[in-house]
Amino acid sequence: MRPTPRLRIALVCPLVLCFICLNFLTGCAATIKYSFDKAPARLKPFPYHAIVSIEDARSVYEREGVFEDSAGEKVYTKDKDFKPDVPVQIASTLAGHLRAAKLFESVTVQTFPADVISNEEAIQGLASQGVDLAIIGRLKHFYGYQTEPNRAFSMAGAFGGAIGGAAAAIAEMLVNPKTVGGKVTYGPVRVVDVRRKQVLWEEEVEASFERKEKFYKGQVAYALQALKEANQELVKRLNERL
Repeated sequence: MRPTPRLRIALVCPLVLCFICLNFLTGCAATIKYSFDKAPARLKPFPYHAIVSIEDARSVYEREGVFEDSAGEKVYTKDKDFKPDVPVQIASTLAGHLRAAKLFESVTVQTFPADVISNEEAIQGLASQGVDLAIIGRLKHFYGYQTEPNRAFSMAGAFGGAIGGAAAAIAEMLVNPKTVGGKVTYGPVRVVDVRRKQVLWEEEVEASFERKEKFYKGQVAYALQALKEANQELVKRLNERL
């Protein structure tokens, strides 16, 4: 049985409205956060007060969303897609993930020098605050991406106004799935024993993915997914190796 014109309209209209709302929402600067639903919680936290800091080691090009293939089909995140101070937001999100996993007795966020061991003033300052461990992540990559709409559908949307554009975009979703992906690299993460002035653990942690999706979420969502996966891996390694 073929759907009647009225049934087609009934099916498409909710999708059109959802697409318009999604475009409105994704046009705003996003907060860097995600749910901690999969954080494995320890029965008993390590007896440490930990402090988290993220050093931004990304290139200027990455922060501006400029990549080798960004002039082609792929659209990448840029720092303007997020609320101000991306490294501090990432540090706060990582701290929240560590709290959800109950890895340490307490976790706070503070910006301090990456070379904290050789910086006597900085390490004494942390020790005076009762800090046991300093977790320093060197952020090399943080981005999400998706391919741009097909030109034919883009032209159809341009001539059809807001409703026509939304309908054309939905049609394109169904006919031509997008390539989407994300990547986050901490290179490396260093855990410092503040009182002993020793590096306890140091490794690179990375999460990346690429796949096809019909109903895509936008490049910001894919950056956040990669961040969640990277932080999950970091929490897992800390739990196993400290």
